[in-house]
Amino acid sequence: MTQQSRSAALLRVAGHLAIDSEAQQRNFELLRRSLARTVLPPEKTQLITSNFSFEQSDLFFHETIPKARRETLDQLARNQDLPDSEPVFRLFVREVPLRETLIYGSVPTWAAGAKVSHSIGPFTNQDGRQFWYDFFPIKQLIALYIQGDSEPALLFESSTLAPSLPPITRRLTTFNLAPGSLWVKARYLAANAPAGTYTGLTVQSGTIQLSNRPANANNQLTVPANTVIQVRLALQQPEVVGADTTTSWGQDARNLRLRLPSSLAFQFSSQGRQIEAVGEASWQLYGQSLDFVWNRQGQTTYDPGLQRIVIPFTASEQRLEIGPVASELNTVQNAAPISRSAWTLSVATINSNQPPEAEGIGAMLVETGAGLVDRWQGMAGGGLRLSHPAFLVSPGQIFLADLGATNPHARQSLNLWQDEINPFGTTVNLTFPTPTPLFYGANANGNELVSALTNADFQIDRPVKVNGEPPPVRSLNSVLILAASASQKLIYLFDDNLIQDSARLNNQDPIVPEQFALALTNALFKVSQVNGCLLFGTLADDYGTVASGFLFLTFGLYAYLPP
Repeated sequence: MTQQSRSAALLRVAGHLAIDSEAQQRNFELLRRSLARTVLPPEKTQLITSNFSFEQSDLFFHETIPKARRETLDQLARNQDLPDSEPVFRLFVREVPLRETLIYGSVPTWAAGAKVSHSIGPFTNQDGRQFWYDFFPIKQLIALYIQGDSEPALLFESSTLAPSLPPITRRLTTFNLAPGSLWVKARYLAANAPAGTYTGLTVQSGTIQLSNRPANANNQLTVPANTVIQVRLALQQPEVVGADTTTSWGQDARNLRLRLPSSLAFQFSSQGRQIEAVGEASWQLYGQSLDFVWNRQGQTTYDPGLQRIVIPFTASEQRLEIGPVASELNTVQNAAPISRSAWTLSVATINSNQPPEAEGIGAMLVETGAGLVDRWQGMAGGGLRLSHPAFLVSPGQIFLADLGATNPHARQSLNLWQDEINPFGTTVNLTFPTPTPLFYGANANGNELVSALTNADFQIDRPVKVNGEPPPVRSLNSVLILAASASQKLIYLFDDNLIQDSARLNNQDPIVPEQFALALTNALFKVSQVNGCLLFGTLADDYGTVASGFLFLTFGLYAYLPP
């Protein structure tokens, strides 16, 4: 990544923050210090998920960034070329308060299952979005290769060897593992895992045993292609950190009791793989206790919907019973038959030359059939019926995902602005496609979040066409995110392809965008119909009013007539 590219990336993700208090300035100084020890990814999409069309407007030109901040960020970009600037962290700019790979803007593909050293934020960007800066520590690990494969099979920490391998290594066939991180190439656990991905685990101790002696060339261990590699692990379940006992938010996650498998044994070679032993697990969730044992007859596979490796288990009960729910934001009710239970492990496209620390040892999964109903604050017309919900439970966090939630009568209405120009006010009315993906998460740190796809109909009064009418703003399958904590309630609602949505609504093929003229105070514009609609703001306590925020509309521009 060139110095110019690094500078542009830093200006994009940190240049337009609204910093208007001493506390925010102190936080920005902490951010600057961490950025000074951070390597930036070669692709901007690895740094932040969103790339909205309105970010190309003059509001986000580099010239609008305060001069002192621009110089600070430019200097950080230049310093990465210095010979003593060995990076300590990788960075991702998170756009939501929870960390979960299935949530938009939350975890990049390279950091699934990776540990966050520290987070700084939230900062409010000038467009109303909130940013959390997650710093992932880089580890020096020993790499073990199988001849003929350019990617390491294992990355590990040894209690007897340093990452800089001594010559004696070539005589060893057994390596004792030190407490810390181990990354295994995902296809050596599940044959259908995506190419180039790895699964991270935190271990207390363990051994790696090789059927052939390795060669040590260029500080890399390489074994012949016919080598059988046996791995025995005593796993380390991470402690729950940052639990906030002063708030009711996230109480269900704090009530959770979870015991993940404490051991794992498997072997693999270039020809195949086999899980040999897995420890037991248990949880107490929403008042129900379940025990889990490994299903030896089941097949370990990669589930693309969950983006995880799934090791089959058997639950001690046949039904999932939802007891008392403490959440104010989102309520799950009823009971449903358990259709699958498993231990799940994240997969990540890590940089094997700069691997991150592993975060933990995955999550327990319970999937059910129909029977559960989910409803969040502000929803009318009844809750969403869950067809095949999956509960992913990890230390300090409950996550619910259902890609097929249904209720054609469910709806939600949000009040926008009301002023002297329009005393009747403006609104956005939401309905939900059938089916719609639904995600809900609760964390012990006091953050909760719900997300779904929605069809939005904005009843707004500006801008107006030359005939005095506002343009229609309707979307299909827009992303809705509601998040709540003791300090704030957030709403994100966005869609950047409304012209395609309009074509679907009107059965239009080929797509011919409508054109009209907008009269503003300083010019006349000939534009397309609205193509992007993005709302970022905070909700009032009634969940029915956007208390403050920003609404962006984007158009295609055909002509511009100055006054």
